[in-house]
Amino acid sequence: MLKFELFHPRNHRFADFTALAHRLNPSAPSEQIDPSIKCLLTKRYGHVVARVSLQDAEGLHGVPQRAGLIGHFEAVDKDAGVATLEEAQRRFKDQGINHVIAPMNDNMWGTYRLSLPHQEGEVIYHPPYFFREPQNPESYPSYFLQAGFNVSDTYQSRIVEDLFLRSHQAVLMNDIAEKAGVTITSLDVDCYDQQLQMIFELCLRAFANNLYYKAIDFETFKSLIAPLKPILDVELVLLAWSPDGELNAFVFAYPDMLSVVGDTPSRLVLKTVASLPHDKNIDLSLILINRIHQKAYEKGYSAVIHALMHDDPVSLGLSKEFCSTLFRRYALYQWTSA
Repeated sequence: MLKFELFHPRNHRFADFTALAHRLNPSAPSEQIDPSIKCLLTKRYGHVVARVSLQDAEGLHGVPQRAGLIGHFEAVDKDAGVATLEEAQRRFKDQGINHVIAPMNDNMWGTYRLSLPHQEGEVIYHPPYFFREPQNPESYPSYFLQAGFNVSDTYQSRIVEDLFLRSHQAVLMNDIAEKAGVTITSLDVDCYDQQLQMIFELCLRAFANNLYYKAIDFETFKSLIAPLKPILDVELVLLAWSPDGELNAFVFAYPDMLSVVGDTPSRLVLKTVASLPHDKNIDLSLILINRIHQKAYEKGYSAVIHALMHDDPVSLGLSKEFCSTLFRRYALYQWTSA
């Protein structure tokens, strides 16, 4: 017999909400939950067996109607997981919300998507996950499908193992960019807060038309970066400047702390690349990715992972320019009431 309990994060039952995640996935990073988000806990004979968060998600770019978000999904088994998702659907429908996106923790800035099982013939790399990658049991995608969700968007991470290989196109564009007065620097640790503010403002402009985008403030942005600051290597954060000193593009990469061999990580995770519209003959994103590969090679890394890219020709085209191969697939789901 399943029992559902709905409460806000400040309720004493929130301890049970967080405990389930730590029990099922001890290595998962802890996340702050906005006090306005509702927590739904599922119990079976007094024991916590599943959880989700529920949020009214007005304002997400590309979602034309009022939508709901289901996030922070965890379940001990199929019956508990499917029942919890269906209960979340009922509660949204009772509020007049007939379109639900899942799993998504708050918005595209937070954790979202499910890792999908490898298909036959796909290479399984070792270690099989990278640091800060979404991790979930292989059974989770089937729970969403059984609860009536369908796949709305797909994503990939890809891996480049031949770091000595250079993109001919990137080399040509780099020469053009230099002649046009573009300069590329590493993050300046002495100006960390100032340059982080500039990166934040560039992100707001570069990502504004991305699906599921929602504006956040600078303090929230800093809190998202904070968990990576202890392993930050400023030489792996590259900034492209226009001749008049405007930040036009950046790339952010960090060591994959799950790939440590001895005391040294063997892989690098290219987490974010963003650029503002530029001369059509200069692709700053391609130039910066090429530079990151060069840096990784010089620092002794054996591979670079292009992390969590939307399955679209532009993103995948940039990655495939470097002969990348598939690392893992991911999916985001949606449910629409009949």
